[in-house]
Formats: sequence, C-alpha cells, structure tokens
Amino acid sequence: MEGEDPWIRPLRGAAAPRARVLFFPHAGGAASFYAPFARRFPEGYDVAAVQYPGRHERFGEPFVATVEGLAAQVMPSLRRWAAEPVPLVLVGHSMGASVAFESVLRLGRDGATAHCRLVVSGRTAPSRPRETPACDSDQEILDHVAGLGGTDAAVIRDPDLMDLFLARPAQ
Repeated sequence: MEGEDPWIRPLRGAAAPRARVLFFPHAGGAASFYAPFARRFPEGYDVAAVQYPGRHERFGEPFVATVEGLAAQVMPSLRRWAAEPVPLVLVGHSMGASVAFESVLRLGRDGATAHCRLVVSGRTAPSRPRETPACDSDQEILDHVAGLGGTDAAVIRDPDLMDLFLARPAQ
C-alpha cells in the first residue's frame, strides 16, 4: 500500500504481503487510532487505515455527510487492491463497520470481492432495526452525549468546541 493516497494511511508495510488489512475508523476516529493494532500484526501483513476528511492532515477538508458517500469516495483506493490476488480484509468498528460494509457492497457490484473479507464490530447488522432513535437536533446529540457520562460537562458547554464537533458537512 504505497504511494500518496489521501484516503489511506499506511501503518505497517510488507514487501510480499500475505494479506492487506484496512481499518475503517469509528465516527470521530482517525487512522492513527489503529497504529497500536498494526504493530501487533505478525510479519507479512500490510496494514493501513482509512483517513476520513476532517481528521488530522485532512482537517481542513469538508466532512462527508453520509456513510454511502464515504464508501463511494474510498472506492478508487479499494478497487486497485481488490483486483490483486492478495487477500484484502476490511475491518470496521462502529460507524467504520457501516462504511466497510457499504464498500464491500460496492466492490461486489464491481465483481471484485473474490479476495475480500469483511470483519465488523460495534454495530448491529444492517438488517436489524435500530434500537435507539436517531437524534434530530444538535441539542439532542449533546444531551445524549452528556447522558453517557464519559464527557466532562465543561466540554459540552464550550461553544467553540461544539462548533468544531457539530460542524455541518459541505453541501
């Protein structure tokens, strides 16, 4: 997985990889989250992660508004690896599970899944009904996050941070 690709961050290379593993981060997550995982892989695995717009060096880029949009934009990167005989393992967690799933669907429509595998966590199957309703407003999102208890109330009350976290995707 060499070369400059705005979507893919190489985390561990292999000269003649047995498999390529591509991580899809959770909502708000970045490719760097998976660096410790990459170090734990045995020799012979090429490990990378997707870097979504709005994260790290892509901070100034507009967010992508939908999971389907993220999958569509990462497809050029995935197609070239899916076409190779080296197995490609897409690993997604939470929102990343949805993006990885949508990506595999698109690869399937291209007939390019012969060497692909999908591993997901932190997300129910798309065929299962949603257990909690989606939030309809920024305030509902903030109330939900506050109710989870893992975020200091001062963070949620900080208007500058909330402008950053609740940024609207480009239309």
